[in-house]
Amino acid sequence: MFDVILTACSFFVCIILGYMSKKMKLVSGDGNFIGNIVMTFTLPCALIVGFNGATFSYWMIIALFIGLVTNIIAMFFGKYITGHKQTREAQASYILNCSGFSIGNLAIPFCLTFLPSTAIGYLAMFDIGNSIICLGGSAAYASSVLDASNKTDIKAIIKRLLSAIPVDTYFVLLLLSIFHITLPKTFITLISPVASANMFLMMFMVGLQLEFVIDKAFSKGMFKIFVSRLFLSLVFTGLFMILPLDPLLKKTLIIAVFAPIAGATIIFATELKAQEKLCAMMSSLTMIFSLFVYVLLMIILV
Repeated sequence: MFDVILTACSFFVCIILGYMSKKMKLVSGDGNFIGNIVMTFTLPCALIVGFNGATFSYWMIIALFIGLVTNIIAMFFGKYITGHKQTREAQASYILNCSGFSIGNLAIPFCLTFLPSTAIGYLAMFDIGNSIICLGGSAAYASSVLDASNKTDIKAIIKRLLSAIPVDTYFVLLLLSIFHITLPKTFITLISPVASANMFLMMFMVGLQLEFVIDKAFSKGMFKIFVSRLFLSLVFTGLFMILPLDPLLKKTLIIAVFAPIAGATIIFATELKAQEKLCAMMSSLTMIFSLFVYVLLMIILV
């Protein structure tokens, strides 16, 4: 237990370094530059190193299906809790905020650190299903709520999905796993330094993105969305525990559904003009909450 807590504390140290660097203006911006490095280089390399040699199983397909279904449920639940009296902008905002899990920011670093490599395969498959919604599906639904004349552009969703390098990496790793292809040790050794930098950069980026200023005008909406996400996460966790799933898959799925709001949510909210300030505040709130939940989960599950 002490080792788990100590390792978790190292995550917090990296986050604090990122937050203090922003406050002391040692790093400019909100971490977009670092985010691009993570999404383009360190995260794909970390996934390759962690997933290499993993054996394909039907549990992976189930993980993908669960990733898709949980997000669809969360998306429609977000629409349901707003009610008919709320503005269309509020309804779109709730749809975006209730669905989508930021698997890359916290879930992957924690799984890579504490769980067997097979868990990364499960998490990758969950994230493929998750990405279908948070990288296009939820935005398409939110857009249709804002304007009933809007039609869902399936091609645009697929294009956005395939333009995400981590998602492309997932697909390649899945194919390698299906055909039982293991990448050479030499290649893994070459990319290992890049992969090793992933955890620090991710946690540092989380620190850069944290904001503790809350606009009172959105406090009621934040509370409603936060409670809704927590409720859904607990319900999903209860279902995972009673379903006849692989024990490691259960642990991985529980970690996944307690992940923070997906980063793409803020981007879509800005594009759709659907209370983007609320989305930004929810991102920080769920990030902080997930950190503490993950520490508890690691103590319980590992």
